Amino acid sequence: MSQITRFFQKEFKGLLGFAFRRFIVDLRNFLNFKKFYEIEENPKYDKNTTSILKNIYKDLNIINHNASWNSFKERENNFKKSKKIINKYTKKIKKNLINQKTVRSELNNDGFLKLGKKINISKCKNIIKNLKNKKVYNAHHVLFSTSKKEDFYTIKQKYINACYDYKDIFSIPDLTKIIINEENIKKIYNYFGCVPTVNTILLSWTFDKFNYDYGTQIFHRDVDDYRQCNLFTILTDTKDGNGGHEVYKRTQNFKYVKKVFENKKYLSKKYKFLNPSLFFNMPIGKTTGYGNNEIYSDYFNQDKVKLCGAPGSSFLTDAYALHRGVPPKKRARLMLWTSYTLLSEASSSYRNFLAMQKKSTNSKRILKRVKYNCISNVVKITDLIKYSFRNIIDFNNDK
Repeated sequence: MSQITRFFQKEFKGLLGFAFRRFIVDLRNFLNFKKFYEIEENPKYDKNTTSILKNIYKDLNIINHNASWNSFKERENNFKKSKKIINKYTKKIKKNLINQKTVRSELNNDGFLKLGKKINISKCKNIIKNLKNKKVYNAHHVLFSTSKKEDFYTIKQKYINACYDYKDIFSIPDLTKIIINEENIKKIYNYFGCVPTVNTILLSWTFDKFNYDYGTQIFHRDVDDYRQCNLFTILTDTKDGNGGHEVYKRTQNFKYVKKVFENKKYLSKKYKFLNPSLFFNMPIGKTTGYGNNEIYSDYFNQDKVKLCGAPGSSFLTDAYALHRGVPPKKRARLMLWTSYTLLSEASSSYRNFLAMQKKSTNSKRILKRVKYNCISNVVKITDLIKYSFRNIIDFNNDK
């Protein structure tokens, strides 16, 4: 049985539904239909952040950051170039960032880092209680939604995912404190080697809906930027097969992938087309890697790690390592996800969805930000936070 045949038997159904939803959303945007969520066009930043970005973009010779690559080497070269320029213009705001060797070492080696418990169970329960009466979108990300917000229980009956918008996320102080703090930025800085940009924030439910893996429950890579690191905080119990996260450790590392290919040369008969370079730009799924579960299992099954735990547990992952969300079997899973990149305003889908109608590349669209005065009594800001969270929080009314 060929890999193509096995793909259609095992993964096609889950990817087809996911791709069809994506097609519907893309089509709605192309036809300029009214959106189910609010957006901002050409957002304004504080004076210092504006100056930093102007200089970075000038040196990179770009108008808007839209990362793409065709090979591992090209990605690495673009990362080094971007990092150097970001460091050049962020010297003042990064002066208090310390060198955390443990973070850099473990993420480089394994592609993930367990952070332990960051919030107690009672606070997790309180967060869920405060979310009870808030309406949700019918997708894991607002931008994938195919209808306006509805009652939580209505969405739960019909769909596999539900998610909240920024306004509702930041209406809960305990969530705001988890998301906006310099300690998180320090960890990412010490991994990237430069000040990160918060790409997007998700607070989403996953329900036990299908008897097959759907969408992001299929192993893949996130390809929003030349470096991307995701911070997960579990808000419901994910032990005993009830959701969680799986990673093929070290699969973000070309040298390790090459070593595994050398140690498993016997698989070359089964996968004649495959080599370490092509592994990062697959025939099916391209750079995202979707649709190749059997290949990953054959080569890296010994490296599969499950990240799960009690409510409040947290972990970091290099989003370029192969990963997936594990389908819950007993009860719904709620996960908070904060994505850090070099410069990306949001996920690759975000750029496509919001920019595809615009003929001018000068235009920039983002999800509507939360006004700082809505959270000013919860968190204090610094120039570093203003820069990193510029596309999530509107700091222009910070007085």
